[in-house]
Amino acid sequence: MRLVYLNQKGIAQQKLAEIFLSCGIGERIPTFTDLQKELKVGIGTIQTAIKELEMNGIIQLQAQQRYGTILTGKSTKELWKFLSKRYVVGLFPEPLSLEMRGLAMGLREVMDDLDIPLVIVYGYGSKVRFDRIVNRPTREDFVISSLESARHRQKADEALAVSLRFGANSFYAADSLVILDNIRSEDKEMRKKIVGIDYNSYDHMLLTQAAFPDADYVNVRYGEIPFESLSGKMDTVVWHQTTPVHFPEDMIKARKFESVIPDFDIDSICEAVLSINRNNRLMTGIMESIDVEKVIDIQKKVLNRELEPIF
Repeated sequence: MRLVYLNQKGIAQQKLAEIFLSCGIGERIPTFTDLQKELKVGIGTIQTAIKELEMNGIIQLQAQQRYGTILTGKSTKELWKFLSKRYVVGLFPEPLSLEMRGLAMGLREVMDDLDIPLVIVYGYGSKVRFDRIVNRPTREDFVISSLESARHRQKADEALAVSLRFGANSFYAADSLVILDNIRSEDKEMRKKIVGIDYNSYDHMLLTQAAFPDADYVNVRYGEIPFESLSGKMDTVVWHQTTPVHFPEDMIKARKFESVIPDFDIDSICEAVLSINRNNRLMTGIMESIDVEKVIDIQKKVLNRELEPIF
C-alpha cells in the first residue's frame, strides 16, 4: 500500500489522483491555474506532483497546441491508492438467481484486479436502489438493474446514466422465466385470475401485466413468491427459476413464460446494466477500467456450474 504523507505534495497528489480518475482517456485536464484554485497549493507543487505521477508511469499526458494537455493513459489501480476512500459500494437486487450471484462475483473479481474493494449491498426493488444514487449525497456508487428498469427511470431522472451493459440474458436467462399455476385454483368457478404482482419491481410488474392484463392483482414481495404460491392466496404468478425451487407436483405447475405471450420482447428486461449518477465523475472514470468481458465470463461459468459463486 502506498504511504501518502500529509505534506503539500502529498495533499496535491491525493487530489490530483481523484481528478485524473474522474477524467476520461482523451479528455483535456484542467489548466495549472484551475488546479491551483481547486487544490489551493502552489503551481510549483502541482507541477512536481504531476511530474512524479508521470515518471512512475501512473499517468500519461500529451500537450496539444491551442488545446491544452490531454490525458492519454492512466493506471486506475495506482491512482486509487492515493485516495482516502478505499472502497466502492454497489447496490444489487437480492441474490435469488444464479445470474445475480455470477454478476456479483464477476464484478468483485474485476474490482479486486484494480485493488478496489467492492462492498455489495442488497436493495429490494429497483426504485429503492435508483433513489439511493440519484438523490445524492449517498454512500452507494452504482446500481445493478435490468436495462428496461434503467431506461424507465431515466425518463424521470436525467442524473441516471447507464455506464456498463452486460449483454443478452445477463439479468434473466430468457428461458428461465416461468409461470407458476396453483393447481387447486383450476377447479374453482370461472372468474378473473388472482395474480401475484410485485409493484416494487418494475420488471416483475411489466412481465405480469403483459402476461395477465385482465386479472385481479394481489401484491406480493418477489422473494416470497415460492412460499406465497403454495398459500392459495393467488392463482398464478410470474417467477424466474435458474435456481430450482421444487414444488409439490400436486399443488404447483410451472410453464414457460413464452408459452403465454410468445411475441413479447423481453430482451431489455433480460439484460443487466450498471448505472451511476452522471454527476459522480469519479465513478465515471473508474468504469472505464472495468473489464466487462471478464465479468460476463465469470457469470457464464457460474451459470454453467463451473464456479461456485463467492461474493
